[in-house]
Amino acid sequence: MFFGGSGLTRPADAEAVAKRLLEVLAEPFVVAGENLTQHASIGVVAWDRVRENSTELIQDADAALYEAKRAGKGRYVLFTPSMRQRAVSSYSIVQELEQALQSDEISMSYQPIVKLAENKVVGFEALMRWAHPERGQVPPDVFIPLAERSDLIFGLGSFALREAISAARAWSRSADPSNRPYVTVNCSARQFHDPNLLSVIEETLTAGGLEPSLLFLEITESVALADIVGTTSMIEHLDHLGIGIALDDFGTGYSSLSYLALLRPKIIKIDKSFVSPARESLYSDKLLEAIVSLGQKLDMIVLAEGIETQVQLDRLLDLGCDLGQGYLFSPAVPAREVAALLDRSSGIRAKRNTARTPAVPRVSRPRTRLRSKRP
Repeated sequence: MFFGGSGLTRPADAEAVAKRLLEVLAEPFVVAGENLTQHASIGVVAWDRVRENSTELIQDADAALYEAKRAGKGRYVLFTPSMRQRAVSSYSIVQELEQALQSDEISMSYQPIVKLAENKVVGFEALMRWAHPERGQVPPDVFIPLAERSDLIFGLGSFALREAISAARAWSRSADPSNRPYVTVNCSARQFHDPNLLSVIEETLTAGGLEPSLLFLEITESVALADIVGTTSMIEHLDHLGIGIALDDFGTGYSSLSYLALLRPKIIKIDKSFVSPARESLYSDKLLEAIVSLGQKLDMIVLAEGIETQVQLDRLLDLGCDLGQGYLFSPAVPAREVAALLDRSSGIRAKRNTARTPAVPRVSRPRTRLRSKRP
């Protein structure tokens, strides 16, 4: 959005228009008989008639739009010169990321998913890592959003699927046929709504030799609702292939019962903020109880994220939560360490007494969690 003409002479004029646009776009609309609510983001830049470089103007508007998206849903941001420097830095990271994908700097790690009642590992979440030779470990929440603004996200997504499927195939070969761990892979909005996704998945599964039932795709509520009609169609096709859907960060987005009825995911993942809230309270505990109960009543598998203490684990067991993951069990580990986790888990289960003990002993690693909600 630009101002400097059409009667807009001051930043306040543009802000008034931006606010009105956001209000209109936030009004509910009906799709397939369901009321849906979405929020837009707006970047605003001034055209002062001195600057005639339209490309630069569009780049500045895009930088402001990116800042608006970073700030949260339903916001607008006025461009400032400092945003241009951040945009240049972001462009540099994207260029380096493209090279990293070709030079083995990108890898996948796997965090165990534990069946709480039986105290055993049943799956792993695949999480992307970037070990930059100079920057060190670059967090996924830094490079994934930048990749999603370019077509590089498709390369990263294909890489994540290929690596995760290959790893899961190796686990299934060595595991007990009745207890083969599955793998979950995060999907970004652009990847999930890409018309080529189904063919990419089918080809990767065939090449990797993995049964579709051992693959789950994780999407957030915002990804699902970006195109609810397309999402429901995609889920139906994935279900036909035997691939499950896990709805991530449940409780932090829209969390509408009507959306759950439309999407019908096999797994809903309770966000860490409900499992280990910043402040313990009766209110947060009741919310956790309600989410677990909701999943049970809808016949969905409930997975709690971010379990860090025995107290949290005990509470989830009391509520009858199905699955869990977190540092109490293990952080994400490289593929080469997964076999050892599975072996230790099996040994502990064989010796397990009535006491509640984590299935996977804690691993002595830094507690910084570099977790991607995208590929």
